[in-house]
Amino acid sequence: MTDDGRMLFILVTGDDGSTVLLQCEHPYLFAEQKTLKSLSRLLGKIDYLASYVALYIDILARECEIVTNTTKQQTKAFHNIAEDHNVSTSFGFELLNMLLLGLPSETFEQYIAQRLRTTQQGLKPWQKTVDSAQANIEKIIDAQVFPALEQLMRCLMSLQALTEW
Repeated sequence: MTDDGRMLFILVTGDDGSTVLLQCEHPYLFAEQKTLKSLSRLLGKIDYLASYVALYIDILARECEIVTNTTKQQTKAFHNIAEDHNVSTSFGFELLNMLLLGLPSETFEQYIAQRLRTTQQGLKPWQKTVDSAQANIEKIIDAQVFPALEQLMRCLMSLQALTEW
């Protein structure tokens, strides 16, 4: 856009790599110069905030993946023990069964004895991994994602107000 706001230049690149310079001259552009500049700044902020939020969502996904992988290791160990005993059951069912009845099945009891009571592969490292990931997720959401989403909401409301002119 020229300094006086009377002309707008747009550089368009085609799919084949060709570039075209479009020149628009319109009195309406000059009349709405401040609004167009505000719109341009606002769209830049929206783009930045959306990228910022996307970055932190990727970080959150990695934290969730850590918990998922650790849990998969534990459930895989349970399934190996269940296969050794020729029992067809799931980790969730066995856990729920133990919580409801107060007693683990023979297969689940062996899993607890072999896997969870050992210090290297047991319940403490699993709990520590999950607790650490949960704390990281809470920090990221509270300190990074929520404030960015609030700013993004304000920008979108401003954009909505600009569309009404």
